[in-house]
Amino acid sequence: MQNPLLKLSFRPLWGVWVLCLLGLLLGALGIALFQPGKAYSRQELTISVAGGQRQIQASVFRPVQTGPRALPGVVLVHGVLVQREYMAFFARVLARQGRVVLIFDLGGYGESDPRPESESDNLDETLAAIGQLRQLPGVDNNRIALAGHSMGGTAVLQALAVDSRLQGGVVLGMEPEAAQTLPCNVWFGLGQYEAFHPAAQLRAKLPSLQPGCERKLFVSPLSSHQTEMRDPLLLNAASEWLAAQWQDLHTPDAVWHEFALSLATEIYAWAWFGLALCLFWQQRHSWSELILLSGSLGGFLLAGQLHWLPPFQAALLCLGSLFLLSLRTHLQADQADAWRQTFVLLACFWLAHEAVSLLHALPLLLQAPAGGLWLPFFLFQEGRVLPQTALEMLQSQLFERYTQSLEPAWPVGLLLAIEWLKPGGLVGLILQSGPWLTRRMSATSAQFLPAQAPLSLRTVGLLVGLSACLGVILWQRAASGFLHAGALRMVWQHGCLRLVPTLLLALGLFGLYLQKSQQKTGTRPRQDSNLRPTI
Repeated sequence: MQNPLLKLSFRPLWGVWVLCLLGLLLGALGIALFQPGKAYSRQELTISVAGGQRQIQASVFRPVQTGPRALPGVVLVHGVLVQREYMAFFARVLARQGRVVLIFDLGGYGESDPRPESESDNLDETLAAIGQLRQLPGVDNNRIALAGHSMGGTAVLQALAVDSRLQGGVVLGMEPEAAQTLPCNVWFGLGQYEAFHPAAQLRAKLPSLQPGCERKLFVSPLSSHQTEMRDPLLLNAASEWLAAQWQDLHTPDAVWHEFALSLATEIYAWAWFGLALCLFWQQRHSWSELILLSGSLGGFLLAGQLHWLPPFQAALLCLGSLFLLSLRTHLQADQADAWRQTFVLLACFWLAHEAVSLLHALPLLLQAPAGGLWLPFFLFQEGRVLPQTALEMLQSQLFERYTQSLEPAWPVGLLLAIEWLKPGGLVGLILQSGPWLTRRMSATSAQFLPAQAPLSLRTVGLLVGLSACLGVILWQRAASGFLHAGALRMVWQHGCLRLVPTLLLALGLFGLYLQKSQQKTGTRPRQDSNLRPTI
């Protein structure tokens, strides 16, 4: 029986073409309507720390139309596994409201010089960023505040305790261990689906603090830990609190204005990427296409270096070109099953993750049922922001510089070399690993443990394996002295209460999918030769 994907060509994809062209039109209209260039400007800076031994890279967002009055300033500090671009959305919101905002890469992140993770170094670099902001023209040194997310919240609290001239701090996605040592004038913001720092724990600590200190807590029904820095309600409440500290005006529509602009930009970019996929959806590919794609990659690198394109956008286009280089040989019918199984497996993990998050947020939903009305928006944000955050992390790994100038890192050359030697090898590895992993997940564990092993032994084996993986991940951070007992306890609780249930539920959902697909096709799953066949 002929695979239906063999019939795919230009004409049957007319619906996808129309959808992509419509996305281009809507995205372009949205970008033109909100006009980002007329609201604020962006400037790149280099800040010296540790007596000039290291340098950190920073970006300053400044309102375009300002009067003679000096403007308030804000320093934003990012968290673990991300870099300063993760804070850019909030920076643009504050700049649209008339603030001068500085975001920077902590040492070892993004474009800054490498160093081991250290809370003391985080504090030193945050203080250096504050000093740099105070030196900028048009900034009111008497009206400077801080905001940080996750790990950055720790640096904010430490800086508030050191610098008495700061007007307050915003701490997002964090619950400090030693609440009694907190400085005054702190605003806490958490998402209702926060995985690492549940709101109930912080709410129980705040009333026990000494009187006379203003500390507020805001819980948003829209976000989890990963999406808090894109949460319109959370960021609007934070910017309103900052305006109250400065006794300044607050424009609540700024966050929704920036949200609509970012959404229009994403629609425009995805529409272009969809058109590129349609162009390369063919059964056969030639070396001329590979030369064309790699040539376009070089063109984007050159355009970013010469500033014909904004370097940040050129870096994103380079990532898209690298993906197309790997994808070109796998848009074929014989890969349809690999695509299907891989995407279904990812969908099962995503559904399991969201189900576990909803289960943990159930007490808050029962206390405030109206928050459940925001559930569709929360799921939309999860599906939209998580890939975007992963793209930002990938970008910082493939490019040493991507704002002031576009400087590819060595992995870019390695990827190109792999593609020229074996076109499509990278995506092929990913697509083959999905079915390979799913077959072993659904098959018996006889390859590692006897099939007759009791359930307790398998459970112990699973826990030992997960603990070993966790130990490898945490080893570097523990060796640098960054982790403490409270952080280790938080990671352990997160693993037991969220990661393990997510894994088991995802495997269960995928097992149901395999069972249904086998019943529908009347076939049995293919067994590898090194696995014991099931009877």
